[in-house]
Amino acid sequence: MPRPQPFSAPRDPSASGITPAETDRPSPGNREHPPFCDDDLLYTFTFSNDLQTVEGMSRVTDSTTQVLDLTGSIFETIVGINDLGVQAVLSVEQTRTATRSSDVRIYSDSDGDGKYVEDFDLHVATTATPRLPQHQFTFADDGSVLTDQRLHHGQWSSETIDSTEEVYQHLTLDGETYVVKTVQDSDGDYHFEILRDDNGDGIWTGIARGESSGVYVDTAADRLNLVGVQEYLSAADSIVG
Repeated sequence: MPRPQPFSAPRDPSASGITPAETDRPSPGNREHPPFCDDDLLYTFTFSNDLQTVEGMSRVTDSTTQVLDLTGSIFETIVGINDLGVQAVLSVEQTRTATRSSDVRIYSDSDGDGKYVEDFDLHVATTATPRLPQHQFTFADDGSVLTDQRLHHGQWSSETIDSTEEVYQHLTLDGETYVVKTVQDSDGDYHFEILRDDNGDGIWTGIARGESSGVYVDTAADRLNLVGVQEYLSAADSIVG
């Protein structure tokens, strides 16, 4: 499936209010990875001559360059013509399997300066644990979400739904039914959570969460384009929500 070309946008370190999933905790796949919203970090890559293989990756700040360990990472490059009119790698997709999650990140460099920004960060749970977020929803006749309750320390508490800041989707895709919550922060970045209720008990389990500067987002409607990220969600197939 062709992937949309990422673009960068200002980032805000403030949280979205989305309940963190199990994948927030440090794991071999994300321990050394900094926050998505860090404006000061850029990345550089070395590629094979045909631009299809990532041979090295570094994290760059104003004062330091850190070579990153690529063990366990799988890369895919998107090659095209950059703003300088040169054929180059426009975006890099990195997939890394951690202890309890599969992590996908997309980096882009459209202006051709050789420095890539992180535009998409997705964590998909691969193991069911009690710490995965759980919600209960009520739905209108048209399927839209009316109320949202979250399980917190063994108690159900109501979440305030602010239609000016949050977009809920209740949809079925290839036989799987999801609730997707998308929040846009004040700087334009999107934070999202994806939930399933596989056994129909009315309790929806958060199987994935992430952040995006616009990649895989329907920016006109301020909501995640679930079709775009669907292929990544297979990592959570063993979880019965």
